[in-house]
Amino acid sequence: MAWSTDAAAGSSPSSSIPISYKYDVFLNFRGEDTRTTFTSHLYTALRNKGIKTFIDNGLKRGEVISRALFKAINESRISVIVFSENYAASTWCLDELVEILECRESKGQMVRPIFYKVKPSDVRHLRGAFGEALAQHELDFKHDTITVRRWGAALSEAANLSGWPCMDQDESRFIKRIVNEIADQVSNPELSLDEIRDPLMVTAIDLIPSPPSVLQVIWSRPAEGHLKVNYDGAYTVRKGGLGMVARDTKGRFVAAKCRLVNVESEDGAVAMAALEALCLAKELGWQRVCFEGDSVRIVNALQTSTASEDSDTSSISSFTSFSSFSSSSSSSFSQIISEIQYMSRRFQQSTFSLVHQRANVVAEILATHALSNPEDNHWILKPPTFIESNLAKEKYDSTSHYLP
Repeated sequence: MAWSTDAAAGSSPSSSIPISYKYDVFLNFRGEDTRTTFTSHLYTALRNKGIKTFIDNGLKRGEVISRALFKAINESRISVIVFSENYAASTWCLDELVEILECRESKGQMVRPIFYKVKPSDVRHLRGAFGEALAQHELDFKHDTITVRRWGAALSEAANLSGWPCMDQDESRFIKRIVNEIADQVSNPELSLDEIRDPLMVTAIDLIPSPPSVLQVIWSRPAEGHLKVNYDGAYTVRKGGLGMVARDTKGRFVAAKCRLVNVESEDGAVAMAALEALCLAKELGWQRVCFEGDSVRIVNALQTSTASEDSDTSSISSFTSFSSFSSSSSSSFSQIISEIQYMSRRFQQSTFSLVHQRANVVAEILATHALSNPEDNHWILKPPTFIESNLAKEKYDSTSHYLP
């Protein structure tokens, strides 16, 4: 049994020459929705914590985004996007968003969305108010459809990033949590938010091992005769979304699952997703399986802990009945790790590898989908429509970079 870490070509833009930042945080938000409420409170809390934060409170408005705002975005270490109901109605917000994502790509800028009383899936799939706003932009900018498409693509891309959903919880506690997590990142700039699964969720940063300097950033096809299962977990208010997707050596879709469970932490959600990935592979009848996720904690835990000698009596004896275990909020992280190790021995060959978040997008989408869909979902051979485009892209990328 190997708990391996793949090191493939491709490195983060942040590995280039260090950049000097004027601001720690740039706030991107729809003023009419949250300027005097949520965003104002967030800005004050960030400033009180000593975090240099840029907020557009007095720049002169024009027909296009000002150079001052472009400059502020480029000079910020982290951009925080506050998605609210009428966010997409503002072309100003959308222009800022496009620039933010360009900085993420070219400079390795860290970007985290806040979904303020909106569903991440509505932003990602341009539904509800977001779809209506884009439809109106298509009418208003019918001679510039390229810009409108760019806005829609930016919304989908940003909504696929790990972020903070805020629906009905106590906003003061929610803001405090965000500020503390950003403060951790600012004081530990070497910690890459894009290379560690939701690191802003972590309070004890010193307990997290440093990730490899180079991670596999493109989904790759498994070796001949192997199945690859990507897994991920999403978390909000004691609820965890589990997502896993299985593909064969030609990059073809085999199966996928997503489900909602009770869980106490983000780590617990991702660990349960890893365990569910094992169950899925066993149900499909494969004996040689590669499991991939973007949580360094899972791989590290598998490397440093050892399953109990009497696991056969303390662990689950069947792969066909997982719901009672995974839905228990009392299941500890270490208990789940032990179960993963126990179940892994049922395969002829199995590996757990750490990959970049960009190589785990489909599993993340499924996990996020589960948060807003309480029914268990299981797809065999034919994928759900909401992941088809991502599957096609990753299959194409894997073909382009595959060496037989």
